[in-house]
Amino acid sequence: MNVSHRFRSFNDAVPRTPRRRAYPSGFAWLCCTLLAVGIGISAGCQAPDRTLRNADRFAVQDSPVAPGADPRAASLYHPDLIVGSWNIKWFGSSNPDVRDYVTMADVIEEFDVVAIQELRGSHYQECVDELLDELSWRGRSYQAQISGLTGYDSNPGQDKNDYTERFAYIWDTTRVEMVGSPRFHSSPVINNSVFRQVPYIADFKVVGGNGFDFRVLTVHTVFNEKLNGVRADEIRAVKQWMIAEARGLEKNIVAIGDFNANPSRQPKHFATIIPDGTDFRVLMYESKDAGETPVRTTIQQKDNPTSTTYFQKPVYDHMLVSHETSYALTANPMTRAGGHMGVVEFDQDPWWKENGWTWNDIITAVSDHRPVWFRMDFDAPDND
Repeated sequence: MNVSHRFRSFNDAVPRTPRRRAYPSGFAWLCCTLLAVGIGISAGCQAPDRTLRNADRFAVQDSPVAPGADPRAASLYHPDLIVGSWNIKWFGSSNPDVRDYVTMADVIEEFDVVAIQELRGSHYQECVDELLDELSWRGRSYQAQISGLTGYDSNPGQDKNDYTERFAYIWDTTRVEMVGSPRFHSSPVINNSVFRQVPYIADFKVVGGNGFDFRVLTVHTVFNEKLNGVRADEIRAVKQWMIAEARGLEKNIVAIGDFNANPSRQPKHFATIIPDGTDFRVLMYESKDAGETPVRTTIQQKDNPTSTTYFQKPVYDHMLVSHETSYALTANPMTRAGGHMGVVEFDQDPWWKENGWTWNDIITAVSDHRPVWFRMDFDAPDND
């Protein structure tokens, strides 16, 4: 298999900056671009080394890039359908200007569809618009669908940790289209009897392929230690949804998101309720069972961790895929080494430390979670 780096180690053609508005413009941007592709013209700017540690984790099959060409051009068509999930911490709860839309767009432009969890506060629309503007500035065509509020609000029952958020789907309109209207898993969406945040569901279909379509549910289970029973109910309900949906007319079923799986010193609900891939494929399990060391899905937050397993857990973010969709997945088992799935370790970019950013700075500007993704065949037929 010819595998190249679609996730191009974040080696961008322009200097990295905290926000889109800070990009160089006009002649300076052109000179930086020429410099980055090797033409050798300098205008007093230099693209920093942004090579990520373990860049092979982002490798996916892609169209070849001609020598000297802009590598971004290769992602305009590729034989892969990349589906991602990202918990962007409190996206919208603070001033939108503190966000690093450049890094976010570096990641999201590699996805055909990405589910976002944890949109909060009064600035969520501005933050999503800024991100879409950054993608548009790069010549990409992405659209977003944001859910209504869901969560606990003055819940009259037990201490249920009042909390609300929104979900979003962002997709490349040249690659996929949303079919119909997205909807919540169940109602009411405020003070639901099973979920704190009710999962959000959408249907997508590839554009220009062979008719492949699929259904996605994104979830963000509760973390609070007081609500362990709620988290167990949420995971159990997602499991039941996966099984039931695959028996229906649409059999290409995906559940992705932040399951807050097996937090330290809390019951291991995820591993207990979903112990293996019997009912559906659990891609993180497949990678581990194939002999790969797990990779944590939250960012590094210690400079010199002493634990031998620090970089292996927690694995909170998961990707569940119905067995009926196996014909469209690119391998069995799905592995990081094969380029079939991955965890985007954006926090391992040396640029952050070289420029004095702390781990908390990275969390504020981007997130405390790393995106996860998997690959399907863009040209797969629709077998349901």
